[in-house]
Amino acid sequence: MLSILKPVGYYEFKENIISNIYVLKEFEEAYNNIKNDIDDNLNNKVKFLDIESNSYIAVCSMDVLNIAKGILNESISSPVQIVSNGIEIEISIYQMGIFEEVVEATVIDENYEAEEEIFVLYTKNELKCVDSLYHSLREKGLLSALKRD
Repeated sequence: MLSILKPVGYYEFKENIISNIYVLKEFEEAYNNIKNDIDDNLNNKVKFLDIESNSYIAVCSMDVLNIAKGILNESISSPVQIVSNGIEIEISIYQMGIFEEVVEATVIDENYEAEEEIFVLYTKNELKCVDSLYHSLREKGLLSALKRD
């Protein structure tokens, strides 16, 4: 059985004690709705991820991967727009070189712009990105397109 887990956030530990709790954009509102019912000591540890981190989590989500695979398999030429991790994403196909088609997932949300363009490339066999933040988030298991049991 294949199960795919959607991350909500992650913890940081200092001397085996939780020092920070980071919440993804998609779950910020849910946290804000319950924070009055949570102890202040715990609330003081809760932080929200930055724009770039949330953007990479969005473009590397399982939702985006499934659409990218569909676009590659069916050669859909018009861009597809979805909301992932609370951020608008555009997914489009283009030719990379002579032999390889790739799908690019890009943040297009006007209310959530990063300093640099955030995007990844999907091919039939892999996900491509050179940004060090992408690799850091991948190591933390926050990119659901790459997380499988």
